[in-house]
Amino acid sequence: MNRKNILKISALLLASLGLNAQTVTKLSTDQFEFVEGPVWDGTDIIYFSDIPASKVISYTLSTNTFAEAFGNTNRSNGLMFNKDFDLIVCEGEAGRITRREVDGTILETLASEFNGIRFNDPNDLCIDKKGGIYFTDPNFVFTHQPENRLYYRNSEGEISIQETFPNNDTSTPDNRDKPNGVIISPDGLTLYVDNTFSKNVYKYDIDQITGALSNKTLFGELPDNSANTGADGMAVDASGKLYVTAKAAIHVFDGSQLAPISTITGFNESVTNCTFGGTDKDILFVTGGRNLYRITDLGVTGFQHPFDLPESTLSVNEIEENETIDAIYPMPVINDDFTVKLTSDIIVDDVTLYSLTGAEFPISGFNVISGKEIKVSLDKALEKGTYLFNIGTSTGLIGKKIVIK
Repeated sequence: MNRKNILKISALLLASLGLNAQTVTKLSTDQFEFVEGPVWDGTDIIYFSDIPASKVISYTLSTNTFAEAFGNTNRSNGLMFNKDFDLIVCEGEAGRITRREVDGTILETLASEFNGIRFNDPNDLCIDKKGGIYFTDPNFVFTHQPENRLYYRNSEGEISIQETFPNNDTSTPDNRDKPNGVIISPDGLTLYVDNTFSKNVYKYDIDQITGALSNKTLFGELPDNSANTGADGMAVDASGKLYVTAKAAIHVFDGSQLAPISTITGFNESVTNCTFGGTDKDILFVTGGRNLYRITDLGVTGFQHPFDLPESTLSVNEIEENETIDAIYPMPVINDDFTVKLTSDIIVDDVTLYSLTGAEFPISGFNVISGKEIKVSLDKALEKGTYLFNIGTSTGLIGKKIVIK
């Protein structure tokens, strides 16, 4: 078989998986020591940690230039912006998580200890729609807590254990499993966690009121059976696909099967973390060893935070107490028509459908039955995925998510 035919078959296979042939570009020149935790500021800059140097570095997309954003980071690792675009920083050496300006000014310490003992080595984090923070705390370098854990800090500052990771060899505490990457699905309902010492990627259901996790389920398996798979940072795109860095590759999962649907290679070193950025959120930025990489031509739209989603004008409590929609999500919409049942009579002005990135999609029609039930007809051209379904009423906007299979 000649090269043209091989390339054509490869392109067809990628297209069948919903992915395009990607282009991997090395942006730096080995000038860093060991980089981690990339995050996009929503405009023109990627920030990432150079752990041994205790620095946060900025990369400006429009000028293709690097600069030191700030130093004295206490060996910072994972970074994430909150909804106010303050930088939330995992500081491994200090065993804490801080909220900072992008110039490094510390605004407050968000978490530094549990039960009076400092954290081991806060590694990675993600932020939910309410401002709660999930973070992993393995003992890669520092050992203080008796166990490696996944924690949740709610918006009131209360910290709780969500998962404890086992010690595979009780004679050697350092062999305890290392929770690492953690990220929330685009619809805000699922948390993904990986483990450097395991090929398994797990998912948890998120309680939308308390943030508590439940229903731990195997989501995917890395194609690596070694004792140290290198599972590390993660990203998600708007369609719900999960991107997991592990050694010198990124594995892409869609949730329909345990094995990856695609593997991105082209790195000459182990990659540590990734995030989507750029004006159209279609570039995957990857940290690896001493360098920052850029991946283009993926044919997907990335996703940053659950709080990127359009907001309803009614608060959660108001919706719950008044015009709640019963059990739309995660009930899948199999056909083009579905029924929304309401808990009380309301006057419906309009219904709209949005993607998780805010793009509006047409609805063929809707019919209100007795004020408590709405029959909705969807456009047959809609692709499968998760959508935000809004009902406009005289008192505000009610929003729920639906899954189209």
